[in-house]
Formats: sequence, structure tokens, C-alpha cells
Amino acid sequence: MVRHDKIMTVRRSNMIIVLVWYVSVFLLSSVVVSNLYAQDDIKKDTAKLWADELKMQEAVFEKNIRDPKVLRHSAQSKDGWITIPGAQSSIRFGGFVQVNYIHDFQNTGYPYGDFIPSLIPVPTDHNSSTEFDPRTSRITFETKSPTEIGTVKTYFGIDFATSSGAPRLRQAYVSWTSNKNGNNILLGQSWTNFIDLGVWPELFDLEGPNAMTGLRQALIRYAFILDDSKQWLGAVALEQPRTMVQNGIGKESLPDLSAKVNWTRDWGHLAAAGIARQLIAESENNTGKDGTFGWGLSLSGNIKIPGTERNTPVRLLGNLGVRQDNFKFQIAGGQGIGRYVFDLGSAPEPQDAYYNAANLKITALNEIGAFGAYQHWWSDRWRSTFVGGWVEKTSIENLPPDQFKQSIYGVGNLVFRAFNKMDIGLEYYWGQRSNNDGQNGHANRLLLGANYVF
Repeated sequence: MVRHDKIMTVRRSNMIIVLVWYVSVFLLSSVVVSNLYAQDDIKKDTAKLWADELKMQEAVFEKNIRDPKVLRHSAQSKDGWITIPGAQSSIRFGGFVQVNYIHDFQNTGYPYGDFIPSLIPVPTDHNSSTEFDPRTSRITFETKSPTEIGTVKTYFGIDFATSSGAPRLRQAYVSWTSNKNGNNILLGQSWTNFIDLGVWPELFDLEGPNAMTGLRQALIRYAFILDDSKQWLGAVALEQPRTMVQNGIGKESLPDLSAKVNWTRDWGHLAAAGIARQLIAESENNTGKDGTFGWGLSLSGNIKIPGTERNTPVRLLGNLGVRQDNFKFQIAGGQGIGRYVFDLGSAPEPQDAYYNAANLKITALNEIGAFGAYQHWWSDRWRSTFVGGWVEKTSIENLPPDQFKQSIYGVGNLVFRAFNKMDIGLEYYWGQRSNNDGQNGHANRLLLGANYVF
């Protein structure tokens, strides 16, 4: 018992030392880059460029398909386009460089730039680790070509968030927006239609909240405007099917079908989405086969907090838009949608369905989750985001007792806008995984991140 108390005392001391070190580095970085910012020569035409950017309205559905970090800086900007000589097409390169300095006080199950509570070992593994991770850096390339009937665009995005650091394809699609009615057709790999990218909190972590729906895959999407004021937008999609089943082999016959409607007003937006799936499983020894229906619903929104607007000079905006406190949220649930929920899709065990080889029946797993995120602006260049999330899966009799049952997620950060398009942030994460037998494990992470968008 004495030895255990000594070990816990040493661990607490190590946590305090690491925390002090991170805070010191963060404050020192802020002072240095603040001096750099003061020396930054901003041209007189910045106000005009920003005004043009606010007036710019490319394809109205861009915000529903772009990676959030890239969207914030370039989706509606006319900057950076290069006209190809002898052609009407234009091209643009972009992306960002990001490095995360990570210290895990316990084993999180994945030491890089994804904090995933479903991977936390149960019981808790108290081995700590430190990792410097630049693999979330991203490169984008896009083209646009005007035609008689509309604008054709292509978009490619890659990052390096693999175990080896090799390039990974995130998005690759072609889209056409009609000049006549503004409707849009997209073909290729992009974010699922069963996601609201407008509620993604501002975090350096690549994964995002545990309960958020999201998946990048091949799809065919048709998006359309529902009213003249463009406040109501709709979209339907056929998406890549895949049955993630336990104790059997997943099979696919029909594509997943998703639908979404988005309502945007001055105070923010609300979105509702649904997905329908066919789940098929086959016995591992080919003795039987069964299918069932999977479905999911979600409600999400981004609400601007009245009375928190900041009349910030244009020279400090850095393409972040209006500085205003906001609350983002999502609640989603259904049967057989595990691969569409961040924490469930990343879990070690398949979370869509379970196949019982004894009676040759497949059962879709019940899943529900929710998260909320509040962002507060302390000043023109300082802001914080606080996020809490919860995911739970209903157990069935045949699932092992040590399998994932529930996860809880929490994070708070302090982000500093060093200069135009350069952010430095300090984030603290806490997560817990619970199993069917009631045992749980928890982990804490401290992250110092730097991100520059180009």
C-alpha cells in the first residue's frame, strides 16, 4: 500500500511538471508571435479584399463538403486562383501545416493527433508517453471551369495521418453547380451526407467529438435549394455501403441512402439528417446468411449567442469571420450506424451489427450519442472552446463482457491568433471507455498545437 501511494505521488508530480512546462511554452510562444504580429505590415486594400470575400458566393453547398479547417479560410474566398493560359479553367493550391506536441498521462490507445475514447485500455494503463506529430498537415488542390450551364469544380485533399506518415486521400470529387437554379451534383469521395460540418468545434485534434457523425467515402450527391432566399437547403445521396459486423462476414448489396435539410438564419443554423442501410452478414464457414435494416437520425445546430458580437477591426480578422460566442450541438441515434459515428467507427470491434452463427440471424446494434460545444471569445485574438460528448451502445446477450459499451469525452482549449492565418492552442483532453461488464478506463492528454493555413 505504501509503495502504491509513492507511485501515485510520483505520477501526480510528473503531471504537474508536464503541465507547467506546456503552459510555459504556450505563454512564451504567444509573446514571441505577438511581437511578430505587431510587425506584420497589412496592406491598405485588406478591407476591400475582406469585403469582396464576404460578398463572394461560390457554390452554395461548399460548406457542406469541405474539411472544416480548410473551409474557414478558403471555401468562399476568391484569393489564390491561377488562370491556366489558353484555357478558361483556374486552379488553386492550399492547405495548412499543423504540428501537435502531445503528452498522454495514461495510455490513450493512440498516441497521435486523434483522441479516441473507445481505444482507451480497460483497465487503465498508466504508461505515459510524449509524441511530436506533424501528420495532420494537409494539402488541397482544386480547379473550377465555367461552362454555359454552370460551374464545374474538382477538389483533392490529402493528409499524412497514417501510422507510417504516408499520404492519405481525404477527398477527391467533381461537382457541377447549375447557373439556372443553383443546384449541385457531386461525384467522388467526400464527407457523408449524414454529417453537419458546420457544428465541428475548433480543435487541433483530428478526430473531433466522440458522438459526432462523420465519414469520408465515395458517394453520389444531389443538393438543391428549397427557397428563393436560400435559407433552406436539401441534399440526398447514395453512399458506399459496408456492413461492419461481429462474428460474421459483412456483405453489401445496396448503397446507403442519406438525406439532409439545412435551415440557415442570422442567428445560426439547424440541420436534420437521416440514413437508411441494408446490413447483410454471412457465416464465417459459409453455412448461413441473413440481412436486416439499419437506420439513423440526427439533429444538429450552431447557435450564435446574442450580445456577444465583437466589432473587431478588419486587420485582426484573419479570415475568421465575425467574432461571436456560439453553441454547437448534435444528437444522433439509430440501429446499425456504428461506422458513421466517430467513436464507434474507430472502436476495435465492428459496431454495426452482430451475427449469431447458432441461429443464423443478424442483429443491428442500437446506438445513441450527443455532444455540445461552447466557444467564447476572450478578446480579438484569444478564444476558448469547451466540448462534452457521450456515446452509448445497447448490449445484446452474445456480446463479450469486455467489449465497448459507452464513452465520455471532454476537452477545453485556449487558442491564440498569432497573426493572419496562424493559430497556437493549448488543449486538455479527458476520456473514459466503459465495457459491458461495467469496468472502465480513463486517460488524460495535454496538447500544444500550431496551425498555419496557406
